[in-house]
Amino acid sequence: GKYHRGTDKPDSRLNKFPSMSRYNKPQSWEAARKYQEVADKHGLTLTQMALQFVNSRTFLTANIIGATSVKQLKENIDSIHVELSNECLKDIERVHESIPNPAP
Repeated sequence: GKYHRGTDKPDSRLNKFPSMSRYNKPQSWEAARKYQEVADKHGLTLTQMALQFVNSRTFLTANIIGATSVKQLKENIDSIHVELSNECLKDIERVHESIPNPAP
């Protein structure tokens, strides 16, 4: 959400690593915007929603988190206490159906 809210910093991943440019294209931005709307609607941060979605997959063997600050690390770890409602999962699925591969 930091890129959409304009709170990103020069050392944020997309700004620091040009090799990640596929995540900086219009389709990726649109998907991120739609997922941010879902998170906002359900009172979650985008990070909490994304990590809990990954953790809720039955096939998951590991969830690799990435944090560049203690604040981000706390948010990542605290996501284990988040429950995604059926409505939230349906909203996530609708975004996925509209943009199934945002960063080819």
